[in-house]
Amino acid sequence: MDYKRIFCILALLFPLLVKGQEFVVESFENVPNDLSARTYPKADNNGRPCGLIKVYVNDDITGTSGSVIDTVINKGMEKWVYVSHDAKQIQLLFKEHMPLNIIFDDYKYPSITGKMTYLLKLRDKNNPSVKTKEEKESVLKKTDFYIEVGLGFEVREDGFIGTVPLTLPIAIGGDIRNFNIEADFSLLNIISKEHDQPYGYSELQYSAALKLGYGFIAGNRFKITPQIGYRCIFENYYGSSNDESDIYGNVTLGIRALWALSKRAGISLTPEYGFAGDDYGGFAIKAAFALTF
Repeated sequence: MDYKRIFCILALLFPLLVKGQEFVVESFENVPNDLSARTYPKADNNGRPCGLIKVYVNDDITGTSGSVIDTVINKGMEKWVYVSHDAKQIQLLFKEHMPLNIIFDDYKYPSITGKMTYLLKLRDKNNPSVKTKEEKESVLKKTDFYIEVGLGFEVREDGFIGTVPLTLPIAIGGDIRNFNIEADFSLLNIISKEHDQPYGYSELQYSAALKLGYGFIAGNRFKITPQIGYRCIFENYYGSSNDESDIYGNVTLGIRALWALSKRAGISLTPEYGFAGDDYGGFAIKAAFALTF
């Protein structure tokens, strides 16, 4: 048996066998809160800003085609590929894998938009996915469910003199791909005076709000979520000449800032302003402990 001939045949076939490995697209998505394409811009041949595709792949990209501008920037597992505005597809060539053609419309993006950053994750056809550096280090998730319990206070514009009532807020909310929805309930009991009344009285107040927002992950532990909502306030007055009750509502604007202590717990701070609607508005802020599921 000619072992040298067999060895030579295997040596020639080995690169072909390696090249026979295939990548598949695990995910392709726009990342609105990643500003890399704006911070490190490049222009295409027509002077228009390029879009940036961050490719996470366990191989070297040796070549490209399809409106790719400049050379690929290698950052280890992460490769930066600048693509012309309105590009509809690209082809990637690899050192140890077969070429891969990517048509953006297959992933619900008709074309690339300039100044926007995209995340493309590739994996071996028969192997598990590759996690990005941010996914490995971050304790935050784009999709989660949370419950918050805390303490807050309000400064209102409704005829009270020097009133800073403490509140006991409870919130239930969730993030679905960073889109936020939250419902909260708060209770307070205060003593105060009206401008035109010499006597004091007790006020028991409940409030409930529904808010919508969008979260921006800032680092591995911080998330900022601007929120807009509507708050209904139920008030009961006791101790005056006549017991009274009132109901009114406000449009609210606020920002929920979350510091994640772990994947399951965090501390949030939410300043909020209620614009005068049926009755009165005012400023409120709450600090809460959050449990995430």
